[in-house]
Amino acid sequence: MDEGHHYGPGPWIKDLGREDWTSVYYHRANKEGIGFDRSPSGVNAVEQYFPPLRTLYASPDTIPEDLLLWFHHVSWDYQTRSGRPLWDELVHRYYQGAADVSNMVRTWDSLATKIAPQPFQQIKMALKIQEQEAYWWRNACVLYFQTFSQRPIPEGLEKPQGSLQEYMSRKFPHAPGQGK
Repeated sequence: MDEGHHYGPGPWIKDLGREDWTSVYYHRANKEGIGFDRSPSGVNAVEQYFPPLRTLYASPDTIPEDLLLWFHHVSWDYQTRSGRPLWDELVHRYYQGAADVSNMVRTWDSLATKIAPQPFQQIKMALKIQEQEAYWWRNACVLYFQTFSQRPIPEGLEKPQGSLQEYMSRKFPHAPGQGK
């Protein structure tokens, strides 16, 4: 997602050589909502699908929720199938993703006596990095999209650590794709 590589989050990336090389092109977040309107009232990309799928994808009411923002630009207040407004659902999903990685670390730790020490430690190190990065991605993305939604973090969830400016200023000159 970041400029020139996919190592870190970069939902703020814009102004590259082509518009469709940027993150903002795809999420289209603004104060009204988020998502790319590929419906018949938008760019009509649903037209390329066979009629049963075309009909399914054309409406936010019928599209599978995991495809909602790929085909529709919807309000931050849009009611998701969980009963939460879209903003709350988006934040909960980012938080759940990071929590799932923490659960993977705990599950791995429970296998310490069943796996040889060297591979156990190598995988544990990799999982700990993945866990740190999951929280980094969560915080960066939630803080960024919050600048558009102007909504609070849902009750019961801790506020993201750090500031958006801190996350946006991170540079990774040695990430794959950055070599010149």
